[in-house]
Amino acid sequence: MWIRKEGAFDGIVPVATFMAAQEILAERSKKLTDAELLDHLKALYAECGRLSGFIIDQAPALPSAATYIQRFGSLTRAYELVGYHYPRSTEFLEINRRLRQLHPEIVSRTEHTWIVLSAESRVLSQVSPSRLRWTVARRPPITFDSSSVCACSWSNSASPMWPMSAAT
Repeated sequence: MWIRKEGAFDGIVPVATFMAAQEILAERSKKLTDAELLDHLKALYAECGRLSGFIIDQAPALPSAATYIQRFGSLTRAYELVGYHYPRSTEFLEINRRLRQLHPEIVSRTEHTWIVLSAESRVLSQVSPSRLRWTVARRPPITFDSSSVCACSWSNSASPMWPMSAAT
């Protein structure tokens, strides 16, 4: 059994602030249809002239950017549906998504290759990782699947870079 008493303790924030926050949360948690979400996003785009996750989250009458991501798969997709085209290339988003997908396989293959190479040569097990990277960098690109190729190149600062590109 629960006993409840209003005002039993002093609030951390003033009651008016708490009630305003509750209204905002209630407004943001309303279940909107996809069309309603897009209408709100179109209106924000018309008002601001551009869109971003930050702009969406700062708009008091809109659901959060996370809602658009959950409903439409990505903010980029929601932007497309309202006719907004991101001014910069979004290709890097797809590349990053693909790299996150491939990460476990890359680590596994690297560990496996290290074990195989170490077994073939006792000398290799004494080679520093930086020297191994240099050796790997001189090999042909590695194909992880039919759609991506990863080839090491070296930057001006002598750091390895692993750009992704479509397999040919």
